[in-house]
Amino acid sequence: MELDLSKQFIGMLEQSGINFSTLYQKAKLPISVGEELELNDEQYIQVMRVLDQELDDQQLLQLSNINNLQQFIPSFYAALASPDGITALERFARYKKVVGPVDVKLTKTPQEVTLSFTHQTEAIPRFMLLNEQILVVSLLRIGSGQEITPKKVKGPYRYGAVVENYLGIKGEFSADNQLVFSSHDLDQAFITENNIMWKYLKPSLDQELQNTANSAGTKEKVQQLLLDALPGNQATIEAVASQLGMSDRTLQRKLKEEGTTFKNVVTKVQKQLAQSYIRNGVNTDEIAYLVGYTETSSFLRAFKRWTGQTVGQFKLLASKA
Repeated sequence: MELDLSKQFIGMLEQSGINFSTLYQKAKLPISVGEELELNDEQYIQVMRVLDQELDDQQLLQLSNINNLQQFIPSFYAALASPDGITALERFARYKKVVGPVDVKLTKTPQEVTLSFTHQTEAIPRFMLLNEQILVVSLLRIGSGQEITPKKVKGPYRYGAVVENYLGIKGEFSADNQLVFSSHDLDQAFITENNIMWKYLKPSLDQELQNTANSAGTKEKVQQLLLDALPGNQATIEAVASQLGMSDRTLQRKLKEEGTTFKNVVTKVQKQLAQSYIRNGVNTDEIAYLVGYTETSSFLRAFKRWTGQTVGQFKLLASKA
């Protein structure tokens, strides 16, 4: 998926004190300064990693407030045009894929609504995760006109006093990420409801969503399903094929046509996720579980086989990069 780093976003970074020339050099991007940039998923994630190093939390908040956005982002405008908070989060989760490499999983119970953010093959960097979580809170507060506070917020990073003060709740450290709201809070009517805007936005967003789905190959679809299937060693070809509505044999055939196998896709996702989690300081036992191993010792041997390095060696080299 190709992603645009717009001139407006670049301008926001520069206003926040970020030297874009330094940013693109550290991200190792083969591009010219000052242009609107088109990045692939890997390059986009790398930019987010560099922003982790360059931004303080006050700058993070500035870039994560919807009122400060200088560009039209369809998923946010679709959400703000909603009649209430629950509908807003449903629209946001549905259309997020149109504008970025992050998938949003939404689960509802009568008491609460939970959002979690994932990427196909990478652990989401701190800036990227907190940016998404803060933007959602900002969206709900602007839409409702109320100081909505999450019931819970957690992720594999420190949140810090500045971010926690804005969210109104202490962040929890966890291998996964969640943003939880009370269903009662989300029932409040939105003062930004705009049915006319929604009438014109919905057809184009649905078409873009369909185009995105059609452009994804079988490999990409398998990678996405593995994010939920890997923890606890549930990533079987039978389970993945069933979710895709095809037989095991058909899935293997389609992957062969794309030059790979199910085993190779699993290994690639495990390796990339593991490397990303290590860079972000996640505990080794937790990493083992998240990439599909019930025993840490088995994961450590697999990691050495994938990379030619021990986890300790990789961690040391990553810290010097």
